[in-house]
Amino acid sequence: MLIRNILAAAPSLCALIGVRTASSSFITMASDPKKLSQLQLPQRSHLKLPKDVVKEKEVLVFGDIHGCFDELQELLHKRKYSPSTHVVLSVGDMVNKGPKSLDVLNWFYENRENGVYTVRGNHDDSMLVTLDKLKEGGNDDIVKPSYSYINDITTEVHNWATRLPYTIEIGDLLIVHAGIVPKLDMDQQTPFDMTRMRFVTDTPEGKYEPLQRFAEGAVQWATTWPGPQLIVFGHDAKQGLQEEPFALGLDTGCCYGKRLTCAVFESTNIIGKPKEDWYRLVHVKAHAVYEEPGTKPPKGSEPTEAETNPNSCPIL
Repeated sequence: MLIRNILAAAPSLCALIGVRTASSSFITMASDPKKLSQLQLPQRSHLKLPKDVVKEKEVLVFGDIHGCFDELQELLHKRKYSPSTHVVLSVGDMVNKGPKSLDVLNWFYENRENGVYTVRGNHDDSMLVTLDKLKEGGNDDIVKPSYSYINDITTEVHNWATRLPYTIEIGDLLIVHAGIVPKLDMDQQTPFDMTRMRFVTDTPEGKYEPLQRFAEGAVQWATTWPGPQLIVFGHDAKQGLQEEPFALGLDTGCCYGKRLTCAVFESTNIIGKPKEDWYRLVHVKAHAVYEEPGTKPPKGSEPTEAETNPNSCPIL
């Protein structure tokens, strides 16, 4: 209990421990402290917005933007976006791959007081890791062209990005980048689960083990989510649009030349309503192919194994 209280007061200490197994949650020291990630975890990982934030407003939830600023603006224009009539939410991965990551970052930052919100995705975390490595004297070779924007990120935007949550709850919606492990309390979801998971496998204890890549017996986590809360997520452009009973995946591969997708909610109070009344989808076509699928990031620019390991520290 003492350790959990310490972690709750200082989330960054999660980098000093490893924790969850498939059968139970516990605290243990990491095996190799030298390989620990330097990722700064937010002080508040789960943000719950009051319902009056969306009162009489249309809610727009965007899939992975990945630096596709022009497509974002086109889709906002298509919905006749105005801060007085809309709330904007993003499933994360604002940056990388596309040509205008800095513009996307700055737009979300500049409109943070105008009903514009985003969660952190794995690429947003990677951006923060790369920023920190460069500030610590890292080699500029770790920065490929789609990361070059980080040299122009202001201190204010950097500090704002480090405070972004991993989930946002509003009404009957939960926004997250990658997913939520079913049968696991929110305070036990790890950064890996919320930013990298795509699949789950059954465990002998009747729970689920999160996986980033497919393995024998694995299924898409979204197919196992029981509801009634609707989870809106991204992260999986290979699968494209995913419409499950209680999960909606919006990564439709804009950065790969496909399209940017937005889910439009007239109300966030959807439980008990017919499914066809929950949301409608709006798309715009990508203006170009900005990156080919499967392109690997530069060595050193991605978070370390300690950060991506599913046994990494849960958010307490």
